[in-house]
Amino acid sequence: MNTRLRTSFTQLQRNRHTAFSLSQEALRSSKKAIFCLQRDDDAGARACIRIADSFLKRILRLTRKFPSVRYDGGIKAAFEEYAEAQICLSVFNTGKVPALHTFAVSDEEYIGGLADATGECVRRATLSATNGHLVEVVRLKNIVTHIVDDLVMLNLTGYLRQKFDEAQRNLHKIEEIHYRMKV
Repeated sequence: MNTRLRTSFTQLQRNRHTAFSLSQEALRSSKKAIFCLQRDDDAGARACIRIADSFLKRILRLTRKFPSVRYDGGIKAAFEEYAEAQICLSVFNTGKVPALHTFAVSDEEYIGGLADATGECVRRATLSATNGHLVEVVRLKNIVTHIVDDLVMLNLTGYLRQKFDEAQRNLHKIEEIHYRMKV
């Protein structure tokens, strides 16, 4: 076997393994950020997002030589969860969905994170409804409606279609919460 090929393949495998390990840490930190947001701990969420960001930057540096590694399943999942955490942080604090170019994720990862963020909006709306905060429920319903309106224009297929379908179900849930509060 060609020594150069063996060396290159060994380096690819090593980079893949390291990138995957880093992605698991980024995924864990992004999930913790979302958990913090569920409990109105913005400072904790921001700290977890910074940690996830540092792991993802290391992955991007590591995968420059072997770009295909960047799009392995577990690594993509970490970037998608990071996008969801960033989107939730922005939506909950400003009421605005951040633009794709705000952070280094692919279009698909952003769309997946955006669709998943609708579920977090439903969780927050449920807590708000429990506390009698109709204005917050309406605000979140409007955001989810806006997200679903944008996603419907994309004619998504495959994995992202499943994400879109879940976002539509989340819209229905938040509309139901709003309806029950009004009755």
